[in-house]
Amino acid sequence: AAKRPLVGMAFRPDVKAVKQFNPRFEEDFVKTRDYDVDRSRAERKRLQREVRREHRGAMRALRKDNAFMAGVRNREEARTKQATQKQYNHVFQFLQQQEQDFRSGGQKGILFNKKKK
Repeated sequence: AAKRPLVGMAFRPDVKAVKQFNPRFEEDFVKTRDYDVDRSRAERKRLQREVRREHRGAMRALRKDNAFMAGVRNREEARTKQATQKQYNHVFQFLQQQEQDFRSGGQKGILFNKKKK
């Protein structure tokens, strides 16, 4: 396999110049307007933007609803916890009263045999 000599760029006829794209400048540019010449593609982009905006709005509403429901749930849990604690305190108070009555010999907590100083 003999080596071929290097061929310079000037001798290659298939090399073409890179196509240059000149930018289009609009004199009265409007940011919200789509300047795409393909109307179907522009309409598709507009609809996709609208879908994304609606999706963001729906997510925002769901987050707000979720925060509200969490607050309601927390208030309900606090209410049930408070009722349980109140019942627990009532039972504990009753048991303390029973123990005091037992220790005083059935005198409802009054010790008659206690020496006065």
